[in-house]
Amino acid sequence: MEGAAVAQVCARFDIPAIPVDRNRVQELWDEIAGEVARMPLTESQRRRLDERLADEEHNPDDVESWAKAKDDILREP
Repeated sequence: MEGAAVAQVCARFDIPAIPVDRNRVQELWDEIAGEVARMPLTESQRRRLDERLADEEHNPDDVESWAKAKDDILREP
């Protein structure tokens, strides 16, 4: 998201907009993602993913576009 969109989301959810070092955030995110990727799923997580995949296969048209989701997020309450 670009700066204006981030500001809108922050305002919508009452999150303070603070300056960040994007490179450092990316480094931290990559580190977290690497840790998570090495963690095995629990049985309940695996079941839930299987349920979601089955639902997607049976209802492929039951989706919401990114544009609609973004509009919902950015719409004023």
